[in-house]
Amino acid sequence: NYPLLLGSLLGSNYAVRNFGRGGCTVANTGRSCRLYHIWREALSWAPDVVVLMLGTNDAKDKVWDSREFDGCFNQMLQELLSLPTRPMVLVVAPPPVLAPPKNAFGIDESQLKENVIPRMRDLVASLRDKYDPRFLSTC
Repeated sequence: NYPLLLGSLLGSNYAVRNFGRGGCTVANTGRSCRLYHIWREALSWAPDVVVLMLGTNDAKDKVWDSREFDGCFNQMLQELLSLPTRPMVLVVAPPPVLAPPKNAFGIDESQLKENVIPRMRDLVASLRDKYDPRFLSTC
């Protein structure tokens, strides 16, 4: 699992935690991860670095709403960037859909490539003007 691998690569000077929850969305039109205790736990952990990889489940036809996504993603980023620890936030593009054009869960590869990922990059870029660019990056 990624958190274990990352922890072993970083070494004992770092504590790596996994606050992911399968099936969650950014947008409130789905099962927003912000509605679960795990989001509040992540915020209260007071991280120095956050690796944020999400958006895959937002690429479902029944979930995708660009305005909703933009507002919720912006709010998530600002919540993280406003923590007292002022963490560095690395936004990682969601992984590709393995069975295009849609997989068994209704995730649409073209929606992911054409809407979700570009909007994430645009939103991160727009916040760099407000926050120190060293604290907000995309991969």
